Amino acid sequence: MTGLEKIIEQIKNESEETAKSIRLSAEAEAKTITGKAQIDAAEFLGAASEKIQKQAQDLKARSKSAAVLQERRILLNEKLQIIEETVEDSKKDLLNLPTEEYFKVLLRIVAKYALPEKGEIFLNSKDLQRMPQDFAEKADAQAKKAGGSLKLSPEAKLISGGLILSYGGIEENCSFEALFDAQKEQMQDKAATLLFPEGD
Repeated sequence: MTGLEKIIEQIKNESEETAKSIRLSAEAEAKTITGKAQIDAAEFLGAASEKIQKQAQDLKARSKSAAVLQERRILLNEKLQIIEETVEDSKKDLLNLPTEEYFKVLLRIVAKYALPEKGEIFLNSKDLQRMPQDFAEKADAQAKKAGGSLKLSPEAKLISGGLILSYGGIEENCSFEALFDAQKEQMQDKAATLLFPEGD
């Protein structure tokens, strides 16, 4: 082998060694990059999975909270409806009392609302026809206890029940509707306490 051939052979061998070294280095670097990419991907997927899980838990908690709130609203509406019906039933019960009991209620209303003045009592047409004979006298007696007097008006008022007291043209509406409206909140609270004790 000539000197030139030896030089060419040496260059060839060195080139192959260099290429092999470069290839091995590139493969090692590729493995490192691939491994890091796999780790990064695993970390990303893990973080994404945790985020998705947390979001799912938050959504579940919000859904449960919304469901509890909706249930409370429905329950509250049902309770309010029952209370309203109870108050309305009480009003009907008053209107349907036997005549004697009904007019005793009217006398209690007179005793509570009579003023120390001269006035008139107004009833509806049905009550004017069915009132006991001594009702006007008893109502006046109640008014006198308050320092005033009352006479029964023959004029009927458009009320379902109860009465209206009039003093010098100024009316005190003691119809059942007006009395129930005035006491509505207190009656609802009382009905709620009776119907739904604490914890119900």
